[in-house]
Amino acid sequence: MSTVQVDKRKLVVVEGKDDERFFNALLRQIGLTDVQCIGLGGKDEMGKTERWKSLMLTPGFAQVEALAVVRDADDNPQGAFQSITDTLRNVGLPPPSAPFRTEQGTPKICVIILPDVGSKGELEDLCLQALSNEPVMECVEQFWECVQQREKHPARKVSKAKLHAYLSSRREPGKRLGEAAEAGDIPLDSQAFDGVKQALRDLFA
Repeated sequence: MSTVQVDKRKLVVVEGKDDERFFNALLRQIGLTDVQCIGLGGKDEMGKTERWKSLMLTPGFAQVEALAVVRDADDNPQGAFQSITDTLRNVGLPPPSAPFRTEQGTPKICVIILPDVGSKGELEDLCLQALSNEPVMECVEQFWECVQQREKHPARKVSKAKLHAYLSSRREPGKRLGEAAEAGDIPLDSQAFDGVKQALRDLFA
C-alpha cells in the first residue's frame, strides 16, 4: 500500500483494481465525487490484519471521516461480514453491527456485502440482476444451457461466466467488469444497485 495515498476524507475499500474501477463509476453515477476508492489487492487481502494496518499507515488515512468496506459474500454472506468486522476490530476500527448499516465513530464505517445482506454470490450477481431485462440475456441463458450439456467441466463461477458471455456481445467485447461499467455496458441506474447506493449515500452524506 506504500504507493497509495489517501487524499480524500471519504474512502471506499474494495477487493481489487477491477472493483475499484466499477465503484468509481458507480460513485460518479450517484454524484459522490468527493469519495476515493482503493483496491486492497485482492479478495484474500480483505481479511488480513497486516494489510489493514498497512493501509492505516498510508499518508492521509488518519484524516478519513467515513469508510465503506465492500466485499463479496461468496458462499457465506454471514461469514464474509464476520471476517471483515473481526479484522476491523483487530486494527482498532469500530465495526458495524450489520451489513449496510453505518456505525458512528471515527471514522464512520459501513460494511457492504455483495450481492445483498443475506444472499450468496458476488458483484457479478448484482450486475446480472441489473441486466435481467436486456434482450441479449436470453441468448446468454441459451448459451449457458448449451455449455452445461456439452462441457464436462463447466465454469464453477456461473455468474462470472454469464457476465463475460454478455460482455462478449457488446460493440467492443473483451472488457473487464470495471471497464464495462465505465463504458456504460452495465446499467448503473438499475434498481438492482439501489441498496448499495443507499448505503453509500447514508454513509457519505
